[in-house]
Amino acid sequence: MGFGWTLTALGMVARAQGKGDLATQRLQDSLEVWHEVGDRQNTANVLNTLAALAWDEVDYETAHRRLRESLEILEDIGDRRGIAFVVEGFACLAAAERQGARAISLSATSRPRERSCRPMPSRKRP
Repeated sequence: MGFGWTLTALGMVARAQGKGDLATQRLQDSLEVWHEVGDRQNTANVLNTLAALAWDEVDYETAHRRLRESLEILEDIGDRRGIAFVVEGFACLAAAERQGARAISLSATSRPRERSCRPMPSRKRP
């Protein structure tokens, strides 16, 4: 599992450096490791980060798909905090897609999270 952590960390560092392609590759590799060892929590976490990368690239369809995959896992394992995080991600996507009412509704449902649309900052937008 140490290899999964290493790949995940390398992906997150690459994202922070603005290297989206490298980040995606490292995170895809870590996703395979987590899936292989049956670690569903970390699989969901990496899916969330891949959704954030897709959001960075204004690929909302992929971001939605990754969040849905994560949500399915989190619901199955009963991770309420993780579910709230994913719902907040959906709210951020709705806001980015100019679906104000949906964004507000989802944001209200995602509470008690303290952050609002900060887990997925974009480097490509002003």
